[in-house]
Amino acid sequence: MQRMERLQVQLPRELTTRLRRLARQQGVSIAALVRAAVDRAMSDPLRPPTPGERWRRSLSVAGRYRSGSTEPVSVEHDRYLEDVYRS
Repeated sequence: MQRMERLQVQLPRELTTRLRRLARQQGVSIAALVRAAVDRAMSDPLRPPTPGERWRRSLSVAGRYRSGSTEPVSVEHDRYLEDVYRS
């Protein structure tokens, strides 16, 4: 395990309450949540996302957008794809 250094940080009460709740829900310490958040904030923006990050991003947008089409593309996707490849 890496050597840890003690650091004191002051946070607003609301944020501390949310951190405690999230830590309890995830079964981790507040310190672990803070370390993960700092690591994400300081990570290289050009670094490819991890599979877990890609999964979370995908879930966050799934079903949020509509094409405006009334055609059942999601049901008939194989037929539509076949039509595209034929043309």
